[in-house]
Amino acid sequence: MAESASAVVAALAAKCAALTSQLDDSALDAQLAAAAGNVAVAGAPPAAAVPKSWASGKEDAIGVALAIFVTAANDLERGSVKLALCCGDGSATGAQAASLCDELVPAADAFATAAQVLGGDGAGAGAPLRALARGAARRLLEALRALAASLAAGDGSQNAKSGVVWEAAGAARQLPASNRAAYRREFLSWATELKDAIAEFGELAAAEAFSYDSIDDGFGGDDDAYGDAERPAAAAVVECLRVLGATYKDVLVAMDAAGKGGDFEFVASVYGAGAALRRSATTLAEELYPPLDPATLGAALDGAAGAMAAVLAVLDARAGLPPPPPDGPPTLRARWDAKRDAAAALVAALPPAEP
Repeated sequence: MAESASAVVAALAAKCAALTSQLDDSALDAQLAAAAGNVAVAGAPPAAAVPKSWASGKEDAIGVALAIFVTAANDLERGSVKLALCCGDGSATGAQAASLCDELVPAADAFATAAQVLGGDGAGAGAPLRALARGAARRLLEALRALAASLAAGDGSQNAKSGVVWEAAGAARQLPASNRAAYRREFLSWATELKDAIAEFGELAAAEAFSYDSIDDGFGGDDDAYGDAERPAAAAVVECLRVLGATYKDVLVAMDAAGKGGDFEFVASVYGAGAALRRSATTLAEELYPPLDPATLGAALDGAAGAMAAVLAVLDARAGLPPPPPDGPPTLRARWDAKRDAAAALVAALPPAEP
């Protein structure tokens, strides 16, 4: 490819890098931390990431921003195909490369702008939709940057790089169409993650005989199963994880009801509490890998108890919820307290971990 053409394509790569940096992770991390609302997160303003709509339509701010986002993603995908075909064999002139880049640059600008609108307060997106929009934008812009850099260098990897652009554009087209869909998608991913942990460690706790490679840690080595003293404690903690999973559903139901009623402050608040609970559940599951360390496992159980208390406090504060009937089934709080107390006693009785 002519030197002038290489310079033009290299400028496109630099443009994409600059746009990607505007969607930096530090800003996203601060914004998502702020989603915790009245659940204590250091430095997080309570009003941040509060959604302004629930089931969006094509004419509201989220619908308009999403339409621009998807249209620009399609333009970037089509433009990248033409760019790779024209410049991939090294015969493109500077004028040809400039013509193609003149189509891609405005599309990249529109795409990044739509992502910033969705990722900020302007469109009224809640934390999950903000994160998805920024993540999808970074992925596509970085893929386009890598393709342009490959073409400018003439390293022959443009076909593989083009495939990454297509995949990223396809992911951008799959953004949820509303805050409601985004929150539900995130909770589904949390539930799937926890379900996998429950299945893995539940099976391990049910195994009666000592064996190797009972679980796959990805490192190719032998993994110890639970010892006789550990098995009941592990099974009890798995039961706690089951209650946490049931709590995800209660949080989602309460959030959906609040969203339909326009109580978006509550949506942000209970989502923040749920996100903190999910982090605690992940930590608790990670501590179930054998051999068990009663100190760290007990601390993780205490952390889950604190996060559960925060979730229940937010749910209990929801106006209009009647008290449970005295002769009804055990409440979520009662179930959790019973499972947590049983697990805590068994964990505390474990021998200390070997140094």
